[in-house]
Amino acid sequence: MAKRKSLFDDKADEIQQLTFIIKQDLGTLNKQIAQLQEVALSVSLRFVSMLVILLMVFTRTMLCLSVCLSQSNEFDNELLQLSY
Repeated sequence: MAKRKSLFDDKADEIQQLTFIIKQDLGTLNKQIAQLQEVALSVSLRFVSMLVILLMVFTRTMLCLSVCLSQSNEFDNELLQLSY
């Protein structure tokens, strides 16, 4: 007669092999997650750095514009026009 093999008749070595494979896969996934986190942090830091540089350029530009306008006779007129 044919032998019946149930779902729960797995041999111990097969279970160990599957456990080992699953642990390896989990380790690989954890490494990939860590790499993604590093990339995300790097991108975030670069973005913040770019914003700081833009803010510095904008501030310097506004300062130069203020100095140039204050040295001209049109400074008061420009302020009046901006206030309206």
